[in-house]
Amino acid sequence: MPKIMYVKKGFRKNSLILIEKVNDIERAYKEQGFELTLRQLFYQLVSRTEIPNTDDSYDKLGALVTYLYGYRLKAREYKALIGYVLSY
Repeated sequence: MPKIMYVKKGFRKNSLILIEKVNDIERAYKEQGFELTLRQLFYQLVSRTEIPNTDDSYDKLGALVTYLYGYRLKAREYKALIGYVLSY
């Protein structure tokens, strides 16, 4: 059986702050029974002036959320760090 080595990912401080904000938004909506799409999440962050309303910001958020969701399948030890985004 082949052995697979996954790259350990370290997040920058601003990414960790954004992850926490995403967690807060997701948690608030999940408690009401809603799940947000990436676009809805993006506009929530824009409306709270957390990120600018640009294509670049949308792309970065999408890459971050996609990476976090995919990483859930590879490394459960990051769940405590990343929190709620990975719990669904």
